[in-house]
This record gives sequence, C-alpha cells and structure tokens, in this order.
Amino acid sequence: MAETPKFPFNAIRSGNTSAWSKLCLRVALVMITLILVAPDSGWTQDELQAQMKAEFIERFTRLIEWPAGSSVSDTSTPFVIGVIGDSSIRGALENLSKRARIKGKAVEVKALEGTNQTGGCQILFISGSTADQLGTTLQSIKNKPILTIGDTAGFAKKGVMINFVMAEGYIRFQINQHAANKAGLTMTTALLGLGETVE
Repeated sequence: MAETPKFPFNAIRSGNTSAWSKLCLRVALVMITLILVAPDSGWTQDELQAQMKAEFIERFTRLIEWPAGSSVSDTSTPFVIGVIGDSSIRGALENLSKRARIKGKAVEVKALEGTNQTGGCQILFISGSTADQLGTTLQSIKNKPILTIGDTAGFAKKGVMINFVMAEGYIRFQINQHAANKAGLTMTTALLGLGETVE
C-alpha cells in the first residue's frame, strides 16, 4: 500500500521558515478538520493526497496576481478551475469549491475533454494521463493568463507553471517562473521562496 503523503515540514529552507510553516500548518489544520467532520469519508491514499493538493492550490492563488483587466477582476463571474484528463484532484477541487472562494469569487470546477474548452479558465490542472498531449495543451493557451498546474515528473521543465512532486513521502512543488511571466502572472517572492524553481 502506498505511503500516506506527508506535509513537507522537513523541506523548510533557511530564510523561508515562517512562511512555509504557516502555509503547511494552515493546510494541515484544514485537512484535520475535514477528516474530523467526515471520519467515514473512506478516502483512498490518492484521494487524500488530492485533498492536500487542492488546499495548496487555493493558497497558491493568494500568492499570485493575475493581470489587470483579466476575468479574475470580474467578481460577477466565478473563478474557474479546469481539469484536463483523469485525475482524482477534480473531486478534491469540487469539495473545495463548496466552502472556499478565490480572489473573492465563487469557485467553479470544470472537467475538460479537450484544449478547445480551456477558454474562461483561470487555472488549468493538467493530469498526467494527458502527458503525451502536453505540448499541444500548453500551445493552445500560450500567452493567456491561465495558471497551469500538474503533478507529473518533468512537467515544470516542459512549461507547466507549478508542478507537485513527491519526495521521500512529502508533497513538494516546482515552479516555472518564466512560463508564469510569459502568461502575465506575477508570483510573489514568498511563493517563489517556497518552491523549487526550474527552467
């Protein structure tokens, strides 16, 4: 059986201890609350890991600014997270959407069947099941203010802006700042200091 994913407290870097500790602690508290209120949830290892990632994603948005004039500024429309490919994170994000707001907006999660459906998304989660189409997917949203996130080895180096990785049983993440900048997204120094920057 797969090892239960852990929070990366041992991955705290010098100089970022306070910010990283607070981020991990807040995610941990939410997860504990979810488990306490739903002890019979029957989450599998993959589902529990997906719940953790969904919580991190919501907190990432607090450390990222979308360009002025983008749809994020329109509070009358939802903040849309698209999920392309098969991934247990879609259910976790749907759970999140029921109790959280992002950038002051209600959250809507969409299952996408192709790259022609990415319009209107502020975040696009790209599943590893679509790895062979990654280049096409990224090309279809080139220079658009859409935050791309994945959890597959090598995705960050190929242009995905934030990529979750497992290291020694701990959830960590990589950042491709260059890709984010090209899309007009601004990542705070706090976020950049927490992840591993790749090119």
